[in-house]
Amino acid sequence: MMHFVKFCAAILVVVTAALVGEAQTVGSLRVMTYNVLTGGATYGPLSRTVGVIQTAQADVIGIQEVGG
Repeated sequence: MMHFVKFCAAILVVVTAALVGEAQTVGSLRVMTYNVLTGGATYGPLSRTVGVIQTAQADVIGIQEVGG
């Protein structure tokens, strides 16, 4: 539950920061969710997870099971 609260707080900060600046038209918004499964160590090094996320080129990323 605490992870969810932290995630929501982070989203609130990002949205608030975006609203403070000058409004801009956005043509698209790429959203990604990624489950690293028990901290990510089960299926390889962290660099593999980073590579998958970078390849997606998402604007907003939600990551599950980071803490294991």
